[in-house]
Amino acid sequence: MNKENKNFDIISFLFNNESFINSLLENLKKELMEVIFSENLSLFKKSIFIQGVFTYANLILSNNTSMSDEEKSKIMQEIVEISNLLTENSMEDIKRYTN
Repeated sequence: MNKENKNFDIISFLFNNESFINSLLENLKKELMEVIFSENLSLFKKSIFIQGVFTYANLILSNNTSMSDEEKSKIMQEIVEISNLLTENSMEDIKRYTN
């Protein structure tokens, strides 16, 4: 087995290890919540972080062959719902500053 195949096997194992993926995605969602409700970050920085979360989650899920498309869609939908909290939270700030 050459080095390239060995690296692929490790990556394939990680992306298809259910407990690893679930733990990783739960931590990602937790970090996303913390960033959204952080008062120390600008809206721009929060938006960039959310973009990174979507990219990372998509990378993980697109390389996973053990989950169904429905399971993957459900996970992405949860991330979308959490991300929508930024819009709700930001609208309150905008209303407060405009009044």
